[in-house]
Order: sequence, then C-alpha cells, then structure tokens
Amino acid sequence: MAANLEAVFNNDPGQRRHTYSERDKDNRPTLRYTLEAAGHVRRVYPVLIVQDFSLQIGFANRELRNLFAEEIKNRRLDPALVRPLSLLTVEDLESVLPYLDVVPFTEIIDEYIKPHEPLYRFKHVLNRYLSAHGMMTG
Repeated sequence: MAANLEAVFNNDPGQRRHTYSERDKDNRPTLRYTLEAAGHVRRVYPVLIVQDFSLQIGFANRELRNLFAEEIKNRRLDPALVRPLSLLTVEDLESVLPYLDVVPFTEIIDEYIKPHEPLYRFKHVLNRYLSAHGMMTG
C-alpha cells in the first residue's frame, strides 16, 4: 500500500508519478486518474478491510498502524498527506454504513485514529463518537 501511494503521490520532483485508468472489456480507458487529479488530493485515508474477527481488537490495529507508519517514513511522500492506517473488519464497515448520510466517513476515521485504549474496538469508538454528537447507536 505504501509503495502504491508513493507511485501516485511521490513528492520528489525528479520522480515520475504514475497515473491509472479504469478499463472496459476491450481494455480501453473509460475513467482516467490523472496527475492533475492527484494534485487536488489533500489527504489519503488508508483503510484495510478484513474478515478475520480476531483482528477487531485495537492491538492488531495499533500494530499494523505502527508498521505502516514506518513504511511511510521510508517513502517519498508528504507525511501530512497520508493519515494513519485504519484496520476495519467487514462488520465494522457495516456498522458505520447507516450513519454515512449524516457523518462523513473521514470524520469517523479521524476519531478512530486518535489514541485510544488498545483494547477498544472500532464499534466502541464509533458508538462514543455518535453519542457525543447526539446520534443514537444500535
């Protein structure tokens, strides 16, 4: 993930940035992600979605976040561009979906990447965030 971010958002002016395209069944570009589009990006939120329930506790998230942060430090990237990695399970993602029409996903992820007790799961952080903003949790 860090290598791909570096390929697209490399901050070394001597390095070529990569672009990419969505392609149709005949391998013709249908949607292009250009250097101009990349220049408008102000923040990248790396999110890893997993199915393994054992990765729900915060220790796994913290460990992967630390490993990813070390990897980002070794890349030619603006450190302010790439937010810390967030590890979510499919169930975590499903629990946030009903709220996305009133709360931006980035706000929820910003809350999740704040320092928390390592045993806190995403659902706990989400429920605290929603409660603090006067929203019912389920």
